[in-house]
Amino acid sequence: MLTASMAVLDLASERRSNLLYNIYRMGRDAIAAGESGNPYAYIIPTEQWDEWEAKNLVNVLFRGGIEVKRATRDFNAEGKT
Repeated sequence: MLTASMAVLDLASERRSNLLYNIYRMGRDAIAAGESGNPYAYIIPTEQWDEWEAKNLVNVLFRGGIEVKRATRDFNAEGKT
């Protein structure tokens, strides 16, 4: 395990510029896709078989800077209520 960890660190140090640029490109491309397309949303129904995981998902989205809202009434999205 130590050898694998050291190998990963060695590889990352040798290719740090390439890795950082790729991370930058992924972010830039994600922003461009979001600006050019329609707004998207995750709809999480209140009836969940694993309520804790649904709350965990909401918290992960919130921590990631995603706007989280709770519907106050029923609505339709792509033909589903």
